[in-house]
Amino acid sequence: MSAIASIAILDGQGTPVTHTMYPLRSGDKSTWRENQAGLALIGQGVVDMTVKQGPLNKVRLLLELPALETATGANSAGYTAAPKVAYSNKAIVELFLPSRATAAQRKDLRVLLSNLLLNATVIDSIENLNVPY
Repeated sequence: MSAIASIAILDGQGTPVTHTMYPLRSGDKSTWRENQAGLALIGQGVVDMTVKQGPLNKVRLLLELPALETATGANSAGYTAAPKVAYSNKAIVELFLPSRATAAQRKDLRVLLSNLLLNATVIDSIENLNVPY
């Protein structure tokens, strides 16, 4: 078992920026959240990881990147509304790992999944919403 620690992830911008997710909760369901100064907590990126053990082990990862509505100014009384989430981009990965699987087989699955997300066809489908033809 590994101790919970911050997770640093590079984004996909032209000049990649590191997004650091800080641990909030550990255990069977662990949670990390960004801590960007000047951005409301509801607008921070989140990573959740759930691990369920049994005859069929399950690991579920969620990465959520909320986008906030932009407040356009104050009303006549000078009040500016607090930011609200307009929408969230979200990725969910579930791994089903039978107890008979070996560590090498689980590693192969993780590496193949990671490399699948680097495939040009998959990238085009995700980034440009194009269907393979």
